[in-house]
Amino acid sequence: MNAALEEKLLPQPNARFRRILADLGVAGDVPFFIDAPYLTGNRFLQMCIPSMEYERSDAPPTLRFAGGLPRGHRDPFTNPPGWWQQVADAASDGKKVVAVSQGTVNPDFTELIVPTIEALGGADDILLVVALGARGASLPADVAVAANVRVADFIPFDDLLPHCAALVTNGGFGAVLHAVACGTPMVIAGGSEDKPEVAARAENAGVAVNLRTGRPTAEQVRRAVDEVLRNDKYKVRSRALEKEVQSFDPVGVIEESMRDALAGQ
Repeated sequence: MNAALEEKLLPQPNARFRRILADLGVAGDVPFFIDAPYLTGNRFLQMCIPSMEYERSDAPPTLRFAGGLPRGHRDPFTNPPGWWQQVADAASDGKKVVAVSQGTVNPDFTELIVPTIEALGGADDILLVVALGARGASLPADVAVAANVRVADFIPFDDLLPHCAALVTNGGFGAVLHAVACGTPMVIAGGSEDKPEVAARAENAGVAVNLRTGRPTAEQVRRAVDEVLRNDKYKVRSRALEKEVQSFDPVGVIEESMRDALAGQ
């Protein structure tokens, strides 16, 4: 894959990158421009825990894991929807909360949100929370919403995920890190940008079912959610990674790395 990127897909940007460095007086062997940030600096801080990355014998010595996003409340949730208490009471009512979100970049809800509504709508033991990802967003009028489905334009993950038995996501790195920090297993349907790679890492870590497509069918989603909810291994592994996240101090790692770099270490 790396050779294909460098030699076939991105040779022109890479050549441009090397010309710019040459104009700046940089001599010697210059790595592929995508690899350069973590191969040439004094420190490269990876904002996740080690378990969310592949084990690599060739990792550069400058690599430091800073941990993922700690649980917190970065977005104000001052006006929750009127049905929010149903989420808080779901466990005592014998229901499992499943959330679905496509993040903030892609507004085409037919890719993941609609198939998830079709897959889980009407399930007696599931309360499906649809987070549309942007304030003011709404579903198309022709999307049928079953009685067990709740829809909101925006709900902070820090408030939603602690209640969830599973998150269905398109694999945005931020959403995945939120789920890991909250100990929430995932079903991931990533088809663009870095999302397939994020999905592969979550699958490798044992915290997700990777659908390997950005446009799953309702049946694919239903089967994957059923697997996550019924197989305890995903929850056990998610809890383990949650504890790993809690063992990190991301700001402290950043500060220590800056001090070491300034000291020439």
